[in-house]
Amino acid sequence: DPLSRSGEDYWRGKLWGNINALAAGSLASYAALVRDRDAALSAELAELAEAVRGRWLTTVLRGLEEKHFFFENFEPARGEPRGAAPFTGWTAASVVLLL
Repeated sequence: DPLSRSGEDYWRGKLWGNINALAAGSLASYAALVRDRDAALSAELAELAEAVRGRWLTTVLRGLEEKHFFFENFEPARGEPRGAAPFTGWTAASVVLLL
């Protein structure tokens, strides 16, 4: 994305709870949908869903442990908490959905 990290990039490049929850859930749903037709693809999608889920939960819970708050979003390279805090919107909701 040529506009990433230039000017006001509030929605560009950061890690967001709502997007991670949607991605993990969609991958898991599609894995279940294709299970009978393509077992290898289903397994790959399920593995990817679990990776997204696990990495997101690790990132959020590490931030919660270190800072004692849920944060609005996270820096993508190192997973450092960013944005509003305390933030119990989609970040907290994503944890509840993915646990």
